[in-house]
Amino acid sequence: MTVGWRDVLLLIVGALFVWPRIQALQIPPVPEPAALTEDRVEEIDILLAADAPVRRLGSGPVVLLEASDYQCPYCRVYARKSFPVFRAMAERGELEYLALHTSIEAIHPDAMGRAVAVECAEDFWAEHVPAFDGWRDHWWQVGPLAPSLASCAGAEAHVRSAQALAESLDVTGTPTFFAGYVQPDGSWRFTLRFTGAASADSITKQVI
Repeated sequence: MTVGWRDVLLLIVGALFVWPRIQALQIPPVPEPAALTEDRVEEIDILLAADAPVRRLGSGPVVLLEASDYQCPYCRVYARKSFPVFRAMAERGELEYLALHTSIEAIHPDAMGRAVAVECAEDFWAEHVPAFDGWRDHWWQVGPLAPSLASCAGAEAHVRSAQALAESLDVTGTPTFFAGYVQPDGSWRFTLRFTGAASADSITKQVI
């Protein structure tokens, strides 16, 4: 088959048209989170029941609760840079880690859908961090291979309950964190509240 100049021109024009759209789909780099400053830390006294609609990871005397939104860019920074540190600590038995769905639908219309899909995944914690990227590289793990949303009848109810809890805790921005201690009956008493995508090191100095 002979390739003429018109074919070559069409290929060039097509490449120029498609390439910017391919670049737009790439996940942007994740900046380093800032240190947690004292003005972002608030002393509180909140008791949360053990049957609260949260996801749990690990166990330990100290508890850290993350209230986040899967479309929040600051939550993505925290999830990529700081969360792995706390996940490792939870798996070593140094703390109990809790995740609370806090979808701010007014500005992030897809966040609730991502939260429901993560709840439907076979392994919540395996999909928790990729969900902040919108699954551009991970959609096949939580899409066709996960149970259909219709078969996850309790997923949306769980997310809605979590949302109601976040509102009762007066979470108006994400990420917001609550730190405290695990009680003998399995409930949690939170003594600190702070906001923003802080570095793991600065959070640890406040929590541990």
